[in-house]
Amino acid sequence: MHIKKLFILLSSFALVLAAIFYLLYPFASFTPSFAFPLRLSTDSIRFSSSDSIDLPSSSMSWIDKKIATMSIEDKVAQLFVIDLYTVNKTSSVLDVTPSIEAFMTEYPVGGIILFSDNVDTANQTKKLISDLQSAASIPLLISIDEEGGLVSRIGSKNIGVDHLPNAATLPSDYSSSQVEKMARTLGQQLASFGINMNFAPVLDVNTNPNNPVIGSRAFSWDPTIVGEYGTAFMQGLLSENILPVGKHFPGHGDTTTDSHLERTSIDQTLDELRRLEWLPFQQTIDAGIPLIMTGHIHTPNITQDDLPASLSKAMTTDYLRGELGFDGVVVTDSLRMKAITNEYDASEVGILVLEAGGDLILLPDDFQSCYEGIIKALDSGRLTEERIDRSLRRIFALKNTLMETAVED
Repeated sequence: MHIKKLFILLSSFALVLAAIFYLLYPFASFTPSFAFPLRLSTDSIRFSSSDSIDLPSSSMSWIDKKIATMSIEDKVAQLFVIDLYTVNKTSSVLDVTPSIEAFMTEYPVGGIILFSDNVDTANQTKKLISDLQSAASIPLLISIDEEGGLVSRIGSKNIGVDHLPNAATLPSDYSSSQVEKMARTLGQQLASFGINMNFAPVLDVNTNPNNPVIGSRAFSWDPTIVGEYGTAFMQGLLSENILPVGKHFPGHGDTTTDSHLERTSIDQTLDELRRLEWLPFQQTIDAGIPLIMTGHIHTPNITQDDLPASLSKAMTTDYLRGELGFDGVVVTDSLRMKAITNEYDASEVGILVLEAGGDLILLPDDFQSCYEGIIKALDSGRLTEERIDRSLRRIFALKNTLMETAVED
C-alpha cells in the first residue's frame, strides 16, 4: 500500500515537472522520430471530413512563445527551403557532412528539398533524412517532387516507393477514389523514409497542347477533372500525414514557354482564369489543401505590376489569398529558374516574395545574397519583423500538424 502511494506521489511530481518544462521550453516536445520525423499528433490536430487541417487555438500560444525567443536572423532562415547543393556545391550529396551541420547551425532553414541525386538506397536515404533532422534546431520540412510519370525523384529509384503513372493517364484508367488510394499508398511509402511534404498534385489545366512544360503532368484539359483528381490525390497524401502542395498558381497550362528557361506569361483575362484555370485551385482550397505553390508566370491582362505571380502582391495576396480564400502557406516555385534569375537579383527576390504575400522561399539562386537582402530590408524598414512573424506563424502552424507529440498550452 505504501509503495502504491509512493508511486502515485512520484508520478504526480513528474507530471508537474513536465508541465513546467513545456512552459519554459515551448519547442521541447518537437522531437523527430527516426521512422517519421514529423508525424501528425491526432491528439492535437483534428481532421474534418474534408481532411483539411484544423489547428487548435491552444497551439498558437507555443508558436508565439517560440517566435518571441528567436533572433531575427533565425526567423528569416526559417523562411527558406533549400537543397544540399546550396551548401556543398555538388549535386550528389548522399549524407550529412560537417559543412552541412555547420550551415544548419548558422542558418536554421525551414526545410530541405531532396532530388534524385540525394537518393541511392533505402537505408542511405532514411539515414540522410534522419541525420538532417538531428542537425536541425527546429524540425525540418523534408520535401520532394513525386508527382509520378516524368517527375519522380524517388519512385524512379526502385527502393520501395511506387513510381506512379503520368497524371494525364489516370482519369481514363482509374476512378478518383482509386487515385486517392494510390496517393495514400505513396504517402505511406514517403513517410517511411521521413519525407513529410510532396510538391504535388499538379493543378494546372492542360489547355494548350503545345505547352512545353506541363503536358502529361496535368490530369486533364477539363478543369472539373483536374479538380476532382487533384483533390483526391491531395486527400490521399494528407491521410498519411504528408503535406501536399498544389501547383502552379495562377496556372501554367496555357503557357507557350517554360519558366525553367525564360520569361513566361499567360494572356487570359481575369474572367477566363476564373472560369478555367482557377477552378481546380478553388476546389482543393475548399477541401483544405495546406500549401499552394506560386509560379513564375506573368499575367499582363490582369496585373499591371509586370511581375510574375510568385513576386506579385496582386496575384498572391489579392487573388490567391483574397478572392480564392487561401490562408495556408504559399511557397514559390524554384527561384533558380531562368524566368527569375534572368530578370531579378537574388538580393531582391526574397524581399519581393515577402512583399507579395509568400511564406516559403524555395531554392534561391544565391542563398547568401537572398538571405542578406531580407536582413538589410528589415534594417532599412522596407520589411518589418511583424511581416516575418506572419509567415512564421503559418509555417509553424503547418509544422505543428506534423508533430509526434502535441504541444499544449
